[in-house]
Amino acid sequence: MMTGPEAHLSVKALSNNYSILAKLNRKGTLICVLKANAYGHGATEVLQVLEKFGVTVIAVARVCEAKELREVNSNVRIIILQGAPLEDWVWCSENNVELVIHNYHDVNSVTSCDFSYKISVWVKVNLGMNRLGIERDDLVSVIKKILDRKNVEIKGVIGHFSSADLGARGSAMTEQIEFTSLTEHCKQFSKSLYNSSAVLGSLRPRQDFEYERVGLALYGVSPVQQTLKCDAQKLQPVMSFIAPLISIRKISKGEAVSYHGTWVSPRDTKIGVIAAGYGDGYPQNVEGAFVFLNGRRCAVVGVVCMDMMMVELGLDSNDELGDIAVLWGKEVHISEIARAANSTPYELFTRVAARVRRVIVH
Repeated sequence: MMTGPEAHLSVKALSNNYSILAKLNRKGTLICVLKANAYGHGATEVLQVLEKFGVTVIAVARVCEAKELREVNSNVRIIILQGAPLEDWVWCSENNVELVIHNYHDVNSVTSCDFSYKISVWVKVNLGMNRLGIERDDLVSVIKKILDRKNVEIKGVIGHFSSADLGARGSAMTEQIEFTSLTEHCKQFSKSLYNSSAVLGSLRPRQDFEYERVGLALYGVSPVQQTLKCDAQKLQPVMSFIAPLISIRKISKGEAVSYHGTWVSPRDTKIGVIAAGYGDGYPQNVEGAFVFLNGRRCAVVGVVCMDMMMVELGLDSNDELGDIAVLWGKEVHISEIARAANSTPYELFTRVAARVRRVIVH
């Protein structure tokens, strides 16, 4: 009997999403982004599935993530989007791990430090987000400096949109035009700019680059605020966040539920306790949220606790202990819970705690 929450990961949904994104990526290679524990889904579990689809390149944010996944798969190319400190470069060289060079300190290390091993790098250009990247005016000169080092291989040039999810309302089209112009001087290198939003069609006209990075869409959620392609509607949630019903009690009209009594029952009813709370990654403050239980939606009531949450079952309900509630998944989309919590699917996915068991479902 299940005693706590689990995150069930659908191989069928992941395959569906990957196929959709691969078809949209007309000429290049998909880079599957597995940073932050594969957006909370479980990076090792997701990689084990993706390798069966023939995925050849993945990306992570930090070197610790690269080390974890290299233990799982010795062949897949790994790109570290935040780069790595100099002391980890030898390990990266020995383990087919590529670094993103995104600041002038790393440029100096690449061009002036004395090292005998070979490393592979991507050069990131700042297109206006002002987070990471070499300034646009310096891109060509930086690449020339790196090319002078015989033991450094430039894999490509990489950029990042600041608002591709907004489509024409954002700055992405301007950034795409600028990236294309800048990389005209670097035609011998691969380019990577598109993210999930751009791959799904948020930009018109679409431009083909050698590599396209997919994160949120791979896990079944479209980040595009105004969906322009029907393909986004075909994405399927990979994660079903589920938990068992562990208590049922009748209460009378006027009785309060949970901490501080913020929810007072307007009727005689039954309250169910679900074994999942904010300690597992479910948001504590939600307004108008539901779970799916025995074929119906049940409202979340009262304050969500660390390990438990309460839902209204209804006076005539026939639920039993051990019945499984879907907190989010196919029946309750995570975007709905994110709106109720004034949050985003990105944040909710990555909050799913380590104590929540990830289960691959075939």
